[in-house]
Amino acid sequence: MTTEHTAYGQWYHNGIVDEQDRLDMLAEVFDPGTTAALSELDIQPHWRCADIGGGRGSIAAWLG
Repeated sequence: MTTEHTAYGQWYHNGIVDEQDRLDMLAEVFDPGTTAALSELDIQPHWRCADIGGGRGSIAAWLG
């Protein structure tokens, strides 16, 4: 298997898997559970959060 790095965030494995598509699929699977858990925290507008996870920022956007 060959891996080619063409630009930040763009990894291809044998030209088949696009990294952005992979991250989108992970967000589709895991974001509903994450947002449900975060909703139970009664998050307030003045709170601050460090985004330390991997991904494309869907949870950070949801928090915003």
